Amino acid sequence: LGRVLLKNKCMQEKKPSPFVVYMSGTAHSTSNKEQSIPSTPVLKKPQEAVSLSCRGSGFSFGSFGMDWIRQPAGKALEWLGVIWSDASRTAYASSVEGRIEITKDNSNNMVYLRLSNLKPEDSAVYYCARHSHSGVNTQGGFTKTS
Repeated sequence: LGRVLLKNKCMQEKKPSPFVVYMSGTAHSTSNKEQSIPSTPVLKKPQEAVSLSCRGSGFSFGSFGMDWIRQPAGKALEWLGVIWSDASRTAYASSVEGRIEITKDNSNNMVYLRLSNLKPEDSAVYYCARHSHSGVNTQGGFTKTS
């Protein structure tokens, strides 16, 4: 215990890209019907930082903001933050304020999440998603929509 195992799975275009962070030394696998390309797991210690990256495709990336969301095992989705389409502004959930940074590179269709001072409660599946006004509340709520 006390270690963070980071496992990155990238999904096909138009599907969320989950990043799985576990607070144990063993990996957990999930079966997805979509094709996925897992990266090599990376171990992190608590209080360290982790950086995640996500490439957008299938839409005009520079015209949309991007959100980061996570879902701890057995719990509801939690909105972490959003970056505006032109990367000029960000808004973060109070639960991660001061530990999170979201950046965006429109020229490469990439969005990044950096989470520092990792804690056991950071164990979750992390998703990047194209921002939509419906379902996302920048006061810290997220509603899963189909």
